[in-house]
Amino acid sequence: MFSSVRFEKQMVNTGLLVADTVVKTLMALWMCLKKGLAFAARFISPLKEELARRLKGWLRKAVLKIEKLLKIAESSKKKLSERKRAIGFKGMVAMTASDIVKYDKKHKKIFRTAVNHIAPLAAVIALLTVISDIEAVDYGILLEYDGQELGIVSAESVIEGANRTLAERTTYYDIGTPFKASFTIKPLSSADETIDEHMLASLIEEKSTLAVSSPNGVVPLYSSYNGEERVRAFDVTVDGESIGAVTDFGKIDEYINALTLNYITDDVISASLEKDIEYSYERYVSPDEIVSEQYIINKFSSIETQPEYYVVEEGDNPWYLANKFGMDEDELKRCIMTYEGRRIRDMDEEFPIGAMIQLSAEVPYLQMLTTKEMTFNERVKYQVEYIDDPDMYKGESRVISQGSEGKRTVTALVTFKNDKPVSREVLERQSIYEPVTQVVRRGTRETKTAVSKGSGGGGSYFWPVGDGSGYISAYMGDGRGHTGIDIAAPRGTPVYASESGNVNRAGNKGDGYGNCVTISHDSGLVTLYGHMDSVAISAGDRVVKGQLIGYVGSTGWSTGNHLHFEVKSGAKYLNPVDYVTQN
Repeated sequence: MFSSVRFEKQMVNTGLLVADTVVKTLMALWMCLKKGLAFAARFISPLKEELARRLKGWLRKAVLKIEKLLKIAESSKKKLSERKRAIGFKGMVAMTASDIVKYDKKHKKIFRTAVNHIAPLAAVIALLTVISDIEAVDYGILLEYDGQELGIVSAESVIEGANRTLAERTTYYDIGTPFKASFTIKPLSSADETIDEHMLASLIEEKSTLAVSSPNGVVPLYSSYNGEERVRAFDVTVDGESIGAVTDFGKIDEYINALTLNYITDDVISASLEKDIEYSYERYVSPDEIVSEQYIINKFSSIETQPEYYVVEEGDNPWYLANKFGMDEDELKRCIMTYEGRRIRDMDEEFPIGAMIQLSAEVPYLQMLTTKEMTFNERVKYQVEYIDDPDMYKGESRVISQGSEGKRTVTALVTFKNDKPVSREVLERQSIYEPVTQVVRRGTRETKTAVSKGSGGGGSYFWPVGDGSGYISAYMGDGRGHTGIDIAAPRGTPVYASESGNVNRAGNKGDGYGNCVTISHDSGLVTLYGHMDSVAISAGDRVVKGQLIGYVGSTGWSTGNHLHFEVKSGAKYLNPVDYVTQN
């Protein structure tokens, strides 16, 4: 059954819904128009401001009018409800119709304006549909210069870039005239190709009718200057320094690409030449300045002398590396060695894994830098804790708790130069097991005589004569029953204990050794020092390694100043050169 109440509500609500929808539609259309304007502005910059200004003004007026209609509709809805309650539905309809006629006569402009704005909506929707279709198509700028087509570019910035490129190429001529051409916007098809700024510059160059002035008159650009022929060339630079100009760089490019490919493997993160090479900057030079591509390639493949680097690996030591690199230890130790940015002064004292040693070598002119992420194990040195012991002499020490090295896994970015590691950047360290601190008891008790501060030679025992002085004048087993070695040195040269121990004998017993000292060591071995001019300690004394015990002389059965030195194990004579060596 027909319901006047429901009909009334539907009529009013429908009117409000339509008005609200119109407003929302207009706002959505405005967003679409902005998008279309942004597209058009890529090619027609002046149109953007004018079109935006007009459309924005039109839409603003439309929105204001429709909002006003919405307010009228809300007010009418309230009046309709009141009239229905007072005079019924039929009376309400009659009175409302009368009001509309009166309102229209009084406010014709509002309704007329509303119609005038709403009517073009269909046209606007159609326009936006076209813009949407247009936006889905790629467009380019078709350039014409001097009546000839040059090509298609993707944006005005390409033209600006071509002007810059031309300016760089023609610095010799001091040309400041920018390139100007007519252009049209062209939808691109699958057969069309766009050109970049360098290609556009070359096309302008080929078709250019510009000329430059010279003392000899006006001559075409790119042909000659002051009567001198000029050739278009590419300047080849290495680290900013020019090494020649070539008319083409295709073969050079192929050589560099092939060189790079040799170093690219699955585990390489990056690969690049150590030197910065550029060969694409165009200029115009005298024909005498041109070199062949092969000349440049020969330069790139040549050998030069420069520093080379080696990173210390597990198991390396100075002696091993000196032999590996064909040098002696002293030569290796003069090389610069660094570890984590810190200079290492003494390789004998510190030789850590990962330290970098700078060597000199003949290397290729072009070297490739490659970076790899690597994981390896690294030893961790243990700390030493000292406990002072007043019952032990200075220079004596005893390990009471043996230390041990730790171990950790290191993940790092390692940079190689021609397959040789030159640097590394640690990314992560993870401990496998921690180092154990070594505890050492060391003496603080003053010794009876001074202790040498010399190196004591390279053996396990201290070199017993004059801080490394003297020389071996007779060896053990020389065919005359010699039980030790003779170390010749001037009279009065200091003699030192080769190892810590207790003095058993100190003096001359008339047995041919003259003034002689014997020392029993904790290891069970005994050392003997004979023919001394005098002794500086007494039997029963405790001496430490390197402590002064006497002076070189020629007492007993001796024919010249020297020290007779023996090493014994029980009744067996051992060869002293297995225990002491001279620096």
